[in-house]
Amino acid sequence: MIEPNNIGNNDLDKLLTEIKEINKDETLALKAAYLTGYTDIQPIVKKDFNNYELSKKRIEAVKSKLAAHLDKNVEFKLTPLSIYKKNQTKLPFCSETQYKKYEKSCLSFNRLVEVIVKFEIIKQPLN
Repeated sequence: MIEPNNIGNNDLDKLLTEIKEINKDETLALKAAYLTGYTDIQPIVKKDFNNYELSKKRIEAVKSKLAAHLDKNVEFKLTPLSIYKKNQTKLPFCSETQYKKYEKSCLSFNRLVEVIVKFEIIKQPLN
């Protein structure tokens, strides 16, 4: 399993704190968590393992950490997407050449799991 680094764990802790704060409002309940996993552009060429599998392992690790702290009724929707294309070469300190040469400092920002949470109204607020 690919575990989140310190920054990722801190972000997960913040997310869990925010979810617990929202759950104090008895009119809302966490319904689902959508996890999308990404890798950098470096191709992984191993038997039975590739960028898609890595992104899948990454979201499974995040799901495991979140599920341990959330209600069992929360639905998880996992989407491993492999290579993250949105941020390529847009970092202010990385040139396109550095990115294509797989410089670690340029690629690390593309190794991520995006988490979107969905709440539902379980009872109307009293007003």
